[in-house]
Amino acid sequence: MAHGTTSRRGAFALVPRGTPHAQGNTGKDPVCFVSSGSPAGFERFFVELDEIAKRVPPGPQFGAEIAKMMPKYDTKPLGPPPRRAFDGP
Repeated sequence: MAHGTTSRRGAFALVPRGTPHAQGNTGKDPVCFVSSGSPAGFERFFVELDEIAKRVPPGPQFGAEIAKMMPKYDTKPLGPPPRRAFDGP
């Protein structure tokens, strides 16, 4: 998928290993996705991300908490997340 591509319901995206990428929800509706990775272990990233989202409100502290866990998963932030449609200007 190219930079800035929007995926629709039922879309498939392949991200080759080592490819810098990001994902986010810029819409108003919740998003569900299925992901697979190899080798195993990275799925724990999403469990920890969910735990952070449940206890830290959106804002600078949320980003700081995520940044602290990223090295454990050999992950680096690419920049700020995309703005959601309901975040306002």
